[in-house]
Formats: sequence, structure tokens, C-alpha cells
Amino acid sequence: MRGFILGGITTIVLTILAAFFVGVTGRITMRADIVPTAFERSLAMRVMDANVERNAPKMANPVEPTDSNLVAGASIYRKHCALCHGDPIDRESPLADTLYPPPPPFGTRLIACLTRAAERRR
Repeated sequence: MRGFILGGITTIVLTILAAFFVGVTGRITMRADIVPTAFERSLAMRVMDANVERNAPKMANPVEPTDSNLVAGASIYRKHCALCHGDPIDRESPLADTLYPPPPPFGTRLIACLTRAAERRR
């Protein structure tokens, strides 16, 4: 049993050392012009979501989702954000292909967000 545990610990240590070696010797590609894999995107989003969940202040939204607030927010988004991120009508931004990295498309998410807000008010 002792040999099994020692073998497990040795394997973990060697794996960590190998990952460190690969990282510090420049064998991991970090170029910004390479499209990340689906696994990388999924992992990055999970890490970001967990970090925000852990570190974001715990508070209620100070803005009530009234009709006037939603209209004002949509107007601000359309004036200042839609050109890069898209909107419910033009989901594909005319500038998205010219920017690097491309801005996230919020048009589809915006529809879902507004729909949820409207459903909560009912």
C-alpha cells in the first residue's frame, strides 16, 4: 500500500513539473491570432463565471425593470453599443469582422435578457 501511495504522489509531482517545464520553455502557443478551441473557451468561461460569482459584490440591482428604464437602457445600448455588439434587429454587427479580437455578440443575449425582465414583471 505504501508503494502505491508513493507512486501516486510521484506521478502527481512529475505531472506538475512536466507542465511547468512545457510552460516556461515556450512550448505552449499564446498567439492571439489562433482561434481558441471549444475546450479552451468553455474552460475560460467557467473560470470567469466562478471568479465573478465569488468576487462580485452581493447586491440587488438598484435599477427597477420598469418600462421607462428598459426603453432608456435599450436606447443607450443602441446608440453606444449596438454598432460593435449587434442588436435584436441586426444581430451581426457591421464592425465585428473588422475588430480584433471580435466583440462578443450581445444581440441574441439582449433579446433573452429583455424577455426575462419582461417575464419577471408579469
